[in-house]
Amino acid sequence: MRAVEELNYVPNSIASALSSKQGKRVALVIFINNHRQAIDEINMQYLFGAMNHSKELKIEVIPVFSNLLEGKNAKEILHDFNSLRVSAVIYYGLSKEVVSYKELIDMDVFPSVVVDAPIIGPRTSYVMVDHEKAQYDIAVKMIKRHKATRILYLVDVVMVMLQT
Repeated sequence: MRAVEELNYVPNSIASALSSKQGKRVALVIFINNHRQAIDEINMQYLFGAMNHSKELKIEVIPVFSNLLEGKNAKEILHDFNSLRVSAVIYYGLSKEVVSYKELIDMDVFPSVVVDAPIIGPRTSYVMVDHEKAQYDIAVKMIKRHKATRILYLVDVVMVMLQT
């Protein structure tokens, strides 16, 4: 068992990789925020966008919700990612409070991208999204697409009424 841990060798993942045409995957890790629904909706939009774009690029991706790995340390998460044949990770909604994932990033095992959190490393970069501009762009796109004359747009507790 010690050799399995030291080598990160997972027999089932090897057998699975040999029987599959795709040997590697990108994990899309989505952190669930139980305090603000709007954040989860944004993360779900990221997820759908990433999955759609991955089809265009012919990249295999798997969604991983943070609650599946909750309470695990960095080595246990690494073991799970290896068993899933993960070769890169994209994190959505990662916060500084989630120490095990920060430790995993610091281990520098996978190339990683962190969305909306300024975390960097040798093979880790981050990207910040201008949510206000994104919401505006979506509203404009919807107005044009549906030739709307009235739109009711709700954001948290703010309500905006647009008329054309």
